[in-house]
Formats: sequence, structure tokens, C-alpha cells
Amino acid sequence: MRREALFPKMINDMGIDIGVEVGVAGGNHAINLLNNSNLSKLHCIDPYPDDLIWAKEKCGDNRYMEALTNLQPWIVGAGDTNRCELIRENSLDVVKKFDDESIGFVYLDGDRTPNIFRADMSQWLSKIKMGGILAGHDYKNKRGFTVKDMVDDFCEKNNYSLDTTTERCRRWWFIKTH
Repeated sequence: MRREALFPKMINDMGIDIGVEVGVAGGNHAINLLNNSNLSKLHCIDPYPDDLIWAKEKCGDNRYMEALTNLQPWIVGAGDTNRCELIRENSLDVVKKFDDESIGFVYLDGDRTPNIFRADMSQWLSKIKMGGILAGHDYKNKRGFTVKDMVDDFCEKNNYSLDTTTERCRRWWFIKTH
């Protein structure tokens, strides 16, 4: 199975209807989810800070406008689709606006600062329904990223069975069972 098909297939097979993506960048992963899954709503969250450098250019407004343009066909208020909402805020502020166990799928690809990433895992997990998926990108320890160690530690401490893909920028996920 192609890596792009993995999460849309899981979402469809599990009947998940509401998802969240934390760390949207230009929107490519969100577009894949919207094009290939039956999600009725995808909440895309990214603060697009001006001080973050991505591909040797500042993110801020330029990256936000790129995502807004790319996701326009699904954005709330665009035609009758209303399947996507682009939220320009910090994830730890936005998570408080969701009810516990109200989401089926959360994909973390945002801030990898250890205290932020660990808080994202913990706080977003409480918003996921039993049987839902917490997933993410960059399952590796490289150039200051310690995502692999943080995910492994979280799963071990909380008794979750972790799955990963095998490509260079591996994806990770587990099913919320308790």
C-alpha cells in the first residue's frame, strides 16, 4: 500500500468522520485526507509563526496563504462542501475548544519541541474517541528531532501498541484502547 493511502484507508475502514491535523504547512497531507477519505470534517491547525523557517523561507503569512489557497475547495463557507476548517492558532489553545472523545483521528505534524509535542500527544488523546487513532509524522531522532523517543516513551508509559511505516520520514500511529 502506498504511504499516502494508509491513513485515508484506516479512516474509511474504521468509519471515522471527524479528524484533526496539527501542523498543516501548505496543506498537502490535508488534501490527501480530504480527497481519499470519507471525513465529514477535517480541522487543520497551524499557527504559521513568522519566526519559523521552512525551506529557507519564512512561514508566516505566505505559508498560511498557500494552505488557504490549496484547501479552498473544502474550506468552511466554500460552496456546499464545508469539510475543512483552517485554524491559525496554537494547537494547545485549540485543543481546549473540543469536547473529550469527540474526534476519531488526530495527526500530529506540528511543533516538535519536547514540552509542546508531549503536551499535544496527551491533550489531543483525551479528545479522541475510544477506538480512534492518534498518529503523526517524522518518527525519527535526527537533527534535534526526538519524535521517535517521545512517541516510544508515551506509548510505553500509557500501554499503547505502536505501529509505524518504513519509509525515510516514517509515520506512526496507535489506536486509543483505554
